[in-house]
Amino acid sequence: SDASPLMHVGSDVPDFLLVARGSAERRASVETFRAALDDAGVGAEVIDADGLDHEDVNAEIGEPDDDVMTPPIRSFLTGCFN
Repeated sequence: SDASPLMHVGSDVPDFLLVARGSAERRASVETFRAALDDAGVGAEVIDADGLDHEDVNAEIGEPDDDVMTPPIRSFLTGCFN
């Protein structure tokens, strides 16, 4: 489908920060997208959020005791502005 992000991967897209969580099918979808970005020469990092649901992923960002979401997001954003 034209709405699929895979249909829009090219060297003119910015680096991506992806979150992998959920079923094996969902995780495979993230890996397929990451591989397509890599093949196009686009940087892509994947946060392994196994064990977190969608709400948890969002709720953990910025929490003082979060060691899954916040550190890689902070690192990714720092890299975007350096």
